[in-house]
Amino acid sequence: MNSNHEGAKQIEALFQKAVSIYKGYVDDPRNTDNSWMETEAVNMHDETGELTKNLKLEA
Repeated sequence: MNSNHEGAKQIEALFQKAVSIYKGYVDDPRNTDNSWMETEAVNMHDETGELTKNLKLEA
């Protein structure tokens, strides 16, 4: 449980440093006159790598 708690604290710290780069409309083939896609791009920079070293991310 302590490991999960520490991981949650690290993720929370990372999100607190988040900077919104873009928020709004995006061109998408699913867009119509009555509905459209919006997105938000956020930069979360971990300069030392300490906050993300234990995250297992995959693309």
